[in-house]
Amino acid sequence: MCSDDIMDIDANVRHIVGWRDVFRLIKEDSSINFIAVAISPWHALSVDVTIAYMRAQGITMNGVICCAEHFDTGWAIDESYFLAECGRKYSIPAHHEPFAKYDSKWDRQINNLQEYKYVLWDWMNWQNKPLLYYICPNRPDFQLLMQMKMAGRYVQCIAYDEGVATYMTTLQPKPNPIKSIHDLWLRRHYIRQHIFGNKVRSFLHKDKNTFLFNRTSKGLEVNDYILPYYREIFSQRYAMLYGKKVLDISHAIVICTTAWQRDKIKNNEDLKVLIRVCKKLRNEGYRLFLKTHPRDVFFAEHAKEIGAEVLDVPEMSMELLCVKTQPLAIIGYSSTTLVVPYVFWKIPGICLTNLLKRDNLGESYREEIDSFKSVFSNVVTYVNNDVQLCDFLEGVKNENV
Repeated sequence: MCSDDIMDIDANVRHIVGWRDVFRLIKEDSSINFIAVAISPWHALSVDVTIAYMRAQGITMNGVICCAEHFDTGWAIDESYFLAECGRKYSIPAHHEPFAKYDSKWDRQINNLQEYKYVLWDWMNWQNKPLLYYICPNRPDFQLLMQMKMAGRYVQCIAYDEGVATYMTTLQPKPNPIKSIHDLWLRRHYIRQHIFGNKVRSFLHKDKNTFLFNRTSKGLEVNDYILPYYREIFSQRYAMLYGKKVLDISHAIVICTTAWQRDKIKNNEDLKVLIRVCKKLRNEGYRLFLKTHPRDVFFAEHAKEIGAEVLDVPEMSMELLCVKTQPLAIIGYSSTTLVVPYVFWKIPGICLTNLLKRDNLGESYREEIDSFKSVFSNVVTYVNNDVQLCDFLEGVKNENV
């Protein structure tokens, strides 16, 4: 491995490299047949599930697994999050050296169109090259695809489940017909996602479906075929971290937080609602735990005000915590943690977004909570006030007696 981009950091935590190093390795080693990229804990889980699924199909897996730093919120995972032992694991910082430098925005846009043409219209010419599976989020990165082709590989994209965002299509940027052609030209994100992104997704392997849900005419349905792979990865991950120990959260309520940007929330609206709800639940005699989002620091700093015991296990997702012991319910805002535990263990997920004053939320978050509700209202329970919440929990408690 070349060391041009390697940074000074504890090697026991991360093996920091740049993308150029990764693709240099892929070009030099033809035995590598996949590259997987993940940013969040759920991404890492989905990568492990996808690899296990492909192995079960008789595909030998030898590749490179990369945990990438988020451009805005930093690291959410390290290499220990991946169970798969079928290749090398590296960490890619968000502000790595770019693949190319441009003198202006126009030069960059022209290069983007050349990338799209290179990737899409010349796609079939790749087929005589060594195969490389790209295990990726639902929207493949064009620059990475370019580098894979330049490394002399024929790429097949295998999209994995990204959590609730995978199914919330209304979160994607909407075209504005008032915008001028010139402005549209400059809106690289729109061009990338809505025009060329859709074309790339048409090349995804439909027969390799590791998504937790399938879209049907009746809405989302659980992909029963893939559930055993998720269960196995959950169990392996738990055993690796905790062995036979059990963190007892049974008969308790777990509050899961989000990583919303604070400048888009007025008057700490989400915090105020949690404080009020938790006070009510404590008065009703419930034991409360607080499980913060991996990138959340705000709610962790206000744990005492919320009045819940902090689950100080940042390496454990809420789904993993439910492997050995299940809480009475999980409470939060629009989040994967409200959906997945219900799918696997029928643990009620209770969404509090109806209690928020919408005027105190940024437009993007109003759209997010509306989209989440439209997609997952048949899985997640919504309450309109504290009385409804307590009545629902009383019913759940009686069912578990």
